[in-house]
Amino acid sequence: MNCAEFQSQLQAWLAGETDETVSRALETHLNQCADCLALLERENAETQDLPLLKTALAEPQAAARVAERVMERLSTTTIAPAVAARTIAWSTWLTPLLTLVAGFLLALLVLPRPEKKNDPAPSIAQPIPAPAPVAHLVAATGTVEMFDQQQQNWVPISKNKINYFACPTDSRVRTTADVRCELQTGDGCVIRLNDQTEVTLRGSSSIELSQGQVWCRSPRETQLEVRVTNPANNQQKKSDLPTMWCVGPSCVMTGIQPAGEVQVVNAEGEINLRTTAGEQRLNPGQVAEISGGEIKPVRHVDPMLSTRWMQPLMMRRGPDDAELKHRVDALLAQIGQSKIATLYEQEIRSLGEYGVLPLVRFIQSPLGEKDPTRRSAAMEIVADLAPVWLIPDLIDLLENPDASVRRQAAVALHRLTALDMNLGPNAWQEKPNDDQAKALDEWRGWWAAHRDRYPKPQLQITAE
Repeated sequence: MNCAEFQSQLQAWLAGETDETVSRALETHLNQCADCLALLERENAETQDLPLLKTALAEPQAAARVAERVMERLSTTTIAPAVAARTIAWSTWLTPLLTLVAGFLLALLVLPRPEKKNDPAPSIAQPIPAPAPVAHLVAATGTVEMFDQQQQNWVPISKNKINYFACPTDSRVRTTADVRCELQTGDGCVIRLNDQTEVTLRGSSSIELSQGQVWCRSPRETQLEVRVTNPANNQQKKSDLPTMWCVGPSCVMTGIQPAGEVQVVNAEGEINLRTTAGEQRLNPGQVAEISGGEIKPVRHVDPMLSTRWMQPLMMRRGPDDAELKHRVDALLAQIGQSKIATLYEQEIRSLGEYGVLPLVRFIQSPLGEKDPTRRSAAMEIVADLAPVWLIPDLIDLLENPDASVRRQAAVALHRLTALDMNLGPNAWQEKPNDDQAKALDEWRGWWAAHRDRYPKPQLQITAE
């Protein structure tokens, strides 16, 4: 075999594609021709990817054969005499080169070769999803603030963005003077903040109070944890501050007093309180005051009067809100039975027109028929506060069996319309008669003709 034939068969030989006869001829020529050995070295040096190595990667069996041959060439000493003189000069550096190639090829045989796969399309980095919010801001009477960790300051949350604002884990939220807000957690817990209150949302069922006053409600099968942290202006140890759990359904109101004491009010349900002094369970209406880890003797308060600060939040939902109706009913139930009935009436009146509809529905219900004292008290408030959209209900009350109700309805209608249909309020206190029937027909006819001039009813509450 001459050099031209060797060069034409070299790549096939290295790839293991030549038969045994050709392979032996190539090996014989390589042993006899230093130029072809130099050609092999030069080709591998000039192409860093090394066709020899490419072939080995594609076919491990061929790599094995090549490695075997290279090792044999390294160990052979039977170079032909004709070329011995020419090989002395380069044999000293050719041997290390071939050793390196052989070592690489042998490594390919030992290490596992990954399966050949089609190159996947380059992946586009997907943004890391934001953590799910633990709470949403659902109502506020003003601007609420949230602490921005990056800017390290408090950022106002506009009232116009309440429906879009969510609180991630460990959010710090606070209210300023005369601002109240309501949060709802992912577990269905309701958290209300009085003005100048700050809380940290540790999770859907865990909050920390650092200043102010909160009211919390947990739904069924949920346990809400409320922790009190060290107030900034207080030197109490953290271990002296209480932790409480509302076992659903229950409500708790917690506040930090100016002097640093913590007051806990069980408004409803089961409340478990824990301090360094031990654990204690509070019944509805019970109050515990904690100072220095010690729980002072438990006393009782009226949760209805102590939670009056929440009324603006209830009113934002409208007069048909179920909680607002429940509150008015509970306040009305105390009128005539409590020594401080006047305070309960003041609470109802402070709701303005938002407290009127529940009163009207009470008057129209069987409960009102069975309780003339509270029915009369409710009607007096209605006469003073009823809005224009309750005109049709007031007209219906003109035929109520209770004379005092009929009179107060006439007073309210005159206040709202400046009309009396030729029958003054006092005339409605008499027994039902033809004059009342005629005036009632006139009122209904007038309303049918003029109802478009007045606001339409915004809500409906079914009488019980």
